[in-house]
Amino acid sequence: MKHSIYTLLVFLIFSCGKEEILKEEDPAFGGAALIQIQFPSNTGGYTQEALDVVYDEHTGEIGQISDNDFIWNIISRTESKIIWNGEVKQSDSTRKEGIAYLEENRVSYIIDTEITNDREETMVQTDSIRFLYVTGYISRIEFYRKTSLTMPFALHKTVDYLVHHGNISQAISRTVSETKTSLFAYDRNSFILYTDFNYEMPINPNYWYFLLYANLGMKNANNIVGVSNVFESNNSLEKQYSFIHYHHQQDEQGRLKEVFLSGATVLSDTMSNQYSFRNKKGAFVYE
Repeated sequence: MKHSIYTLLVFLIFSCGKEEILKEEDPAFGGAALIQIQFPSNTGGYTQEALDVVYDEHTGEIGQISDNDFIWNIISRTESKIIWNGEVKQSDSTRKEGIAYLEENRVSYIIDTEITNDREETMVQTDSIRFLYVTGYISRIEFYRKTSLTMPFALHKTVDYLVHHGNISQAISRTVSETKTSLFAYDRNSFILYTDFNYEMPINPNYWYFLLYANLGMKNANNIVGVSNVFESNNSLEKQYSFIHYHHQQDEQGRLKEVFLSGATVLSDTMSNQYSFRNKKGAFVYE
């Protein structure tokens, strides 16, 4: 059953006139020297640990990404492939291996493998993520998984996107247990780097999204200032964000410095037990 979100009416605001769209090859992608992303906490929903970024001193490109639990090291980078490995900070029994395949400077798919060795057996989980594009914008992401080397991949999640006036206006995420429709609201200002890197964005924040940030198609023309979610759920007891407002602050150089989130979380199957939060801060730290 589809539940209506009555706590927020989101109006999709689209820019008028000529759109200033930042393309993935724009040199601004490498010039910000972002070294840490701090995500808001105490929102009542899921939380993301801070991401720390280290750049290669010779190439200036990303050399390492880490959070409180994992370290991902970029091994090699070519026009067609980016390879990395990962390790758990507090354990030597789990390691990760990842490859992103590129076509025309866009990610076509990712293979991400986690290998855990214990005393009795070795467990392997492999995720494959496929990316599709239309007119330069991302149009669909497909998430596949297998838990054995001899098993075939099984599709477990899809996300479909609708682009209007140079902005992703809608995302529909589907799993076996839930369908979530997200509607995005925008300001009229030209796109600022990383205003699309936060909770409940078209792509949720994680290490590979930051690593491949410049390789996921054209960016929005404007900046997301709100999202409203509608759920069709099969008895999910997980807290979900029903809506979020984003208020962005820039530094003196025009870079994104802080973002303040206000909104609410609910149980997605009943839209009950609402928890509201206000002005929860995230920060972007530069060299």
